[in-house]
Amino acid sequence: MLVGLLPDATYHYWRKVQKKRYIIWAEDSEYNSHDSDNKKQEQQIAGTIDLFTQTEYDSLADDIQNGLNELGVGWTLLSIDYEEQTKFIHWQWEFRVV
Repeated sequence: MLVGLLPDATYHYWRKVQKKRYIIWAEDSEYNSHDSDNKKQEQQIAGTIDLFTQTEYDSLADDIQNGLNELGVGWTLLSIDYEEQTKFIHWQWEFRVV
């Protein structure tokens, strides 16, 4: 879904080149998984999606949220910050998938 929104600037874990806007996503932990009979019965993976943009009110943020909703992916908007050094607006979401 993310690559479909920004095909030339979506990266897994790290970015290859600096762009005016880009997405980085990564899995980073397990969240609310279920064990029984000494086995993992259901594993929920959590991760982050980071959007870096130089456009105030970038509609791509809405597109990411709408795309997650359409896929049935649980998510939380964690923060929106302006990074003075880089001049980027940094949006960050946590996602959770089973």
